[in-house]
Formats: sequence, C-alpha cells, structure tokens
Amino acid sequence: MGRGHAAWYSPGSVSLPATTVDKRPFQAAISENVRACRYYVQVLEDNWGPPELNFEREYALATQCVADPAMPMQAVAVLSRSLSYPPGGPANCGVQATARGA
Repeated sequence: MGRGHAAWYSPGSVSLPATTVDKRPFQAAISENVRACRYYVQVLEDNWGPPELNFEREYALATQCVADPAMPMQAVAVLSRSLSYPPGGPANCGVQATARGA
C-alpha cells in the first residue's frame, strides 16, 4: 500500500514521529493545525495511505478551509505520482492546486 505525507505548519503545530503507524489518536490536534494554516501541501506516493494514516481527511478539511473566507487558508496543493480522483476529477495528475479566488 502506498504512503502519503502531509505538510502543514502553524505555530505550536503537532509533530508526529516518522515511525507513527496510526495517527488517529492525534486527529483532533492535526485537524486543528490544518484549520490554523494559510497553506496546505500534501505529497502522496500513489494513494491516500492505509486507514491508520489516511490523509484524505486532511485534504478534504483543507479544501473546505480554502473555500471559507473566514478561515486563514489561502491555498491547497497536492503533489503525487498518480492518484485516483472522484469521477470528473483530474486522473494521474502530478499536481492539483486550489487557491482562494481561483
């Protein structure tokens, strides 16, 4: 199964050890960090990752935040080798980006 990596930064952000195999216990803190960010960049190998590390939740939250003018999020970018998108979405795209006002 592929691996996904998400990068976000906000002052006081949560840092998970590289050997974390299950991020679900940290999900509330991770989601709060995503909400506090101005930019969200996600790097995926070939899918969203196993259920214990599934990064699709953070991507969905980040896109909700960029669509909400009351949130600080300005842009979201996903970098991947290949990724399955919902019908109508870009398939096997190397970069997907969403920005406020775009």
